[in-house]
Amino acid sequence: MKPQYIEEDGEKYSPEYDKWNDQKQFLNFEKTKLEYPPYKEGDIWWIQVGLNIGNEVYGKNKDFRRPVLIIKKMGRTFFGIPLTSQNKDGIPGFFRATYRKEKSSWAMLGQVRVFSAYRLLHKNPEVGKVPGKVLKAVKEEIRKFYDL
Repeated sequence: MKPQYIEEDGEKYSPEYDKWNDQKQFLNFEKTKLEYPPYKEGDIWWIQVGLNIGNEVYGKNKDFRRPVLIIKKMGRTFFGIPLTSQNKDGIPGFFRATYRKEKSSWAMLGQVRVFSAYRLLHKNPEVGKVPGKVLKAVKEEIRKFYDL
């Protein structure tokens, strides 16, 4: 959900940021009292990415979610890469991750980051987990993209 702006007293304002702030406070103050769900490297989860700024990836729908591939589990946090279903073949910064014959997503290489496990909503029911060779290929593309 790309934020929609309204003009108020000569200033731009977006009510979507207030909605995301309410959800983020819930994640921080309420959800952290609970156990986070079990997850593994290679899982694809819908997570609450949020409403961000500039060219940062943002979530969609009322809960600001987006599918994310878990690259590295680190306790209560994980290194993840947001995915898009929009065809990005040939566009720098995107890597096609095919995990079923008829299903591909494009990993957004420029958007990798650390996420809290409390942002996890549910495992992607269509896929759940990518094959090991796909996870390995995505990790290699991240290394090349960031010149690691």
